[in-house]
Amino acid sequence: MLKWFDVSLYSFWPVSIGPGVIADATARVLAKSAFQAIEGLMRHCGMRRAAYVVAYAEDHSVVYRGYRVAVRLDERVVNVCVRRCDVFRASLRRKKIEACASYVA
Repeated sequence: MLKWFDVSLYSFWPVSIGPGVIADATARVLAKSAFQAIEGLMRHCGMRRAAYVVAYAEDHSVVYRGYRVAVRLDERVVNVCVRRCDVFRASLRRKKIEACASYVA
């Protein structure tokens, strides 16, 4: 059964600059599991490694936190739908725009 997950990706952790930390990417992802949601967002953003990731189900039945997560970008995840993706890191934003341009073409 697919669930909606709120996913955040951080490129560095622990954060020493205080509570106002902004994630590198956040999104609402439809997936079977929390890790599949994280993996789907990392591939969507072109992010190979994340220092810290968090995903929680919309109904708060599942909360998943991971450290030092890595994925291979050459593999593809099926049954993942990414919605409302906000990319805050400039290098990821550029990759996302290039990926969207190559996908549309």
